[in-house]
Amino acid sequence: MKSGVMAGALGFVFLGLIYILTRGRGMGFGDVKLIFVIGLIIGWPNIIPAVFLSFFIGAIIGLALVGIGRKNIKEALPFGPFLFLGGLISALWGAQIINWYLSLFF
Repeated sequence: MKSGVMAGALGFVFLGLIYILTRGRGMGFGDVKLIFVIGLIIGWPNIIPAVFLSFFIGAIIGLALVGIGRKNIKEALPFGPFLFLGGLISALWGAQIINWYLSLFF
């Protein structure tokens, strides 16, 4: 359980800093609370690929939506579904993703 508390706290602090620095315009506080819960569930170190995948998948889908004209570049895109998807992928394959990534360098 300590692993989950640490992961939740780190995710909360990371996204909380984004929330504070953007004054709530870049990310809502619901996203900050959601990453805390995801961290409690998936633990450390799976929170790292969860956050990375959330941003990566969100960027790809956001760019695709802008590319096909469904969204404007200035329109907000809800981040919660991407946090959930990143957390789910990381819960299922987080260790394999981390091992694959580390094998690229070591």
